[in-house]
Amino acid sequence: MLPVNNERTRWLTDDEVIRLFQELPAHTADIAALTLATGQRMSNICRLKWSRVDLANKHAWVERKESKTKVPLPIPLNSDAVAILQKWVG
Repeated sequence: MLPVNNERTRWLTDDEVIRLFQELPAHTADIAALTLATGQRMSNICRLKWSRVDLANKHAWVERKESKTKVPLPIPLNSDAVAILQKWVG
């Protein structure tokens, strides 16, 4: 028999996001917010280099060797993601 994919896609509700940020230590809140804003894995966010971030064009990318699937990942940056990254420039 063929294997059955029983995985489900689950998204955090607005209430869960609020509760999450109430419980997170301050030093991890920006990382969590950036993962929510971009849909990227925490490992991709933590390994992101400034040389791969283009705030002017609202775009970033993960190199092939650093992605789980070994495929380069383009990361469109919404206004929340840009605001978070701008706080950390420099």
